[in-house]
Amino acid sequence: MYTFRSTLLLVFLLATSCSIGRYHGPTGSFHGLLPCADCPGIACTLTLNADQTYSLEQRNMDREIESTITRGSFQYKRSGRIVLTEQIAGMNHLQVVDETLVLVDDEGQQVRTEFPENYILKREVPEQVTFDDSEDIFFKATGNEPFWMVEIKASGTIHFSALGPEEIDMALPLGNQDPSEAGVLYTYGGAGDAGRIEVITRLNACEDDMSGEARTHTVTVNLQLKDMESPVSYTGCGYHPSPYRLHDIWELVSINGETFDTEGQGIHPYLIMNGLNSTATGSGGCNRINGTFLLRGKTMTFGPFISTKRACPLLDLESRLMESLSGQTWDLEVNEQLTLTQDGQTIIFRPKR
Repeated sequence: MYTFRSTLLLVFLLATSCSIGRYHGPTGSFHGLLPCADCPGIACTLTLNADQTYSLEQRNMDREIESTITRGSFQYKRSGRIVLTEQIAGMNHLQVVDETLVLVDDEGQQVRTEFPENYILKREVPEQVTFDDSEDIFFKATGNEPFWMVEIKASGTIHFSALGPEEIDMALPLGNQDPSEAGVLYTYGGAGDAGRIEVITRLNACEDDMSGEARTHTVTVNLQLKDMESPVSYTGCGYHPSPYRLHDIWELVSINGETFDTEGQGIHPYLIMNGLNSTATGSGGCNRINGTFLLRGKTMTFGPFISTKRACPLLDLESRLMESLSGQTWDLEVNEQLTLTQDGQTIIFRPKR
């Protein structure tokens, strides 16, 4: 009898301990479209399992690349907070609120933003915003509060999208580009039945205030839809994706490894490369120069250059540079420098700041 009672007690204690340790929080998949520094959003699917393991799938909405999948375990706090054990920027802490998961910081406070609904994962899959990510993209810019994005296409369109209470997704024909300040500032405009847009870009270092990513341009977008009484302005950061990163002011560094000291002799040679209308202007050292180029993937073919007829101590260098470029096809590499290579020859430029 004693043994039977002891056995019953042991079974009861085991059952009780299992009940206490069992996970009673939400399970299943939760979806969201989170803000992104340089894309229309990051599509996220977080799946919670009853054994307190999870999988997180993330994909940038405008990129033809595979999703990234992170797997691990999580803790469930009495406060209803879920803590993912793996370090995932901005995704480690989530608060259970009804049938949603709200992104919070490590103190349980919700993200401070004008649009907190962009930081909530829900049971239903959100409508997805997509962009065409191809080499046709000439310039790209984004901003936050609300999240917005603009793409200027080399084929002649301006595509603008914004998330928020009233989502905007529109494409207008590119009507003009107006350069100013020797290539430092450009204004791009477009108009159509939906309204008009003006994109003002300035060559100036810019850091995204959410992600901290460094970009090359500060950007202002002025948008006026047909039902607006006055334009709405958006500010943010932008850049030229490859190969249009060459849309910049480049000063000569070297020709076949030879560098040049031009101080007091004239103007150090430089080129203003316009990737949208395929022109190259600037100075060869003594004279203003003008030319064209054809960009095909990672090769660049220059047309003939024309110049003024001034003489100065740098005339030999100018002639050497112009002869090297005019009518020639070069392999192109653009990163921190502009490098042209051809049959063992190399010409290097750097951004002129």
